[in-house]
Amino acid sequence: AGNEREKMTRKLDDMFVFIPVEHLMTVKALGGVLSCGLALFLGYNLPGKAPYVFAGAAGAAGFFLPELSVKYMKYRRRKAFANQLVDALIMLSNGLRAGFTIQQAIEMVAQESKPPVSQEFELVLREFHLGIDLETAMVNCAKRVDNDDFHLAVTAMAICRQVGGNLAEIFDRIVAMVRDRKTI
Repeated sequence: AGNEREKMTRKLDDMFVFIPVEHLMTVKALGGVLSCGLALFLGYNLPGKAPYVFAGAAGAAGFFLPELSVKYMKYRRRKAFANQLVDALIMLSNGLRAGFTIQQAIEMVAQESKPPVSQEFELVLREFHLGIDLETAMVNCAKRVDNDDFHLAVTAMAICRQVGGNLAEIFDRIVAMVRDRKTI
């Protein structure tokens, strides 16, 4: 039970939904009971055991609906991040070409983008300002968003910082690759 609770807390935190898991469990329980009661009330005139079967099915649906809603919200957030990723990488690349440091380019993306990209990059900056090195903060972000293209960009950034290279050009290549993949 503790492991499931930690997983759900992590899911909610990853989506920037800051409610205690206990509230979600309360909503699940209430949803199950209310759905069951409503189904029993509406199906009262059905013959035989049908009202009870109907109420049981509705109760189960009402119990699992909040968790399914959380999963759907996470899916939508990941999809929105994936759709905004190309623009974010272009902004990072343009910022680096304009002479910004990588931190300044990330700040620009955090300020100029819409959620969820802006939220994720703001969290990267918060972690960085709290003393976590930028590479680790970006890796944490990549774990949160769970996007292969962003994992690639973060890995490329880490390699480029260690061995040198033109990070703006690398971001441009990743953007071209992502666009080509979307057209296929």
